Amino acid sequence: MNDFPTTAEEFYKLRDDRTNRSTNSRGYQDAAVAVHLSPAAAATAGAQTMLLVSANLLSRWCRKVTIVMPPTETHPALDMGSGDLGELVMAQMRDADPFGDFRIAASGDITSQMALWIGGGGQERPSPTGVFINASGWLASVSTKQPIDLPAGEDGNRLGAIAAACLGVAQIFKIAVGMPPTHYLREGILDLFRLDWSQDSASAFPGLPQSQCALTVLASFLSDPNTPPDTSCVAGLTPPPFN
Repeated sequence: MNDFPTTAEEFYKLRDDRTNRSTNSRGYQDAAVAVHLSPAAAATAGAQTMLLVSANLLSRWCRKVTIVMPPTETHPALDMGSGDLGELVMAQMRDADPFGDFRIAASGDITSQMALWIGGGGQERPSPTGVFINASGWLASVSTKQPIDLPAGEDGNRLGAIAAACLGVAQIFKIAVGMPPTHYLREGILDLFRLDWSQDSASAFPGLPQSQCALTVLASFLSDPNTPPDTSCVAGLTPPPFN
């Protein structure tokens, strides 16, 4: 087994090789990104999922990341312990890149070229180029113009949160390497259940399944499509009245 690189120069030469094959720009190597977690959403499993996935993805190519968030306890639904969320994020990022400049900030002046805003709420948004992401159940939103508010979804379905993080970090990368806006990802709300886009929450398919039973049946099917899914939870459901 080869020894792990002992210097930042050696590490980034190896780590960035794959990224350099996908773009001629090296602008991402000097990018500084601030990730802002909405205080209003910080305690939810969905927002914490978006933060963890975003931080993980950023640490694979961005060398300077500041996480702006209030002190927050890790949500039990994540099954990642009950400690401080910020410490969990930092440990994850430093494991991916031991030479990166990663830090937590509660507030104050943050020097960054770009910002990723997670969740809704009344966050103050300074001048850096921003990407806004949010999620609810099967829905994931991304925008470079303004946050998109979504109705609260059940903590059991965090597929939208994972997708929102992927979309947000991909958009940040496109900005970092200097792509023109015409090459940015599509903006709006992605419905993962129907694989379709909408432009506002009013038309974002309010009939999507949100029940834990529906998610259990779907997870059972996805785990082994060759076996009939576990539908035992359906027996306990009461059909809504028909009008």
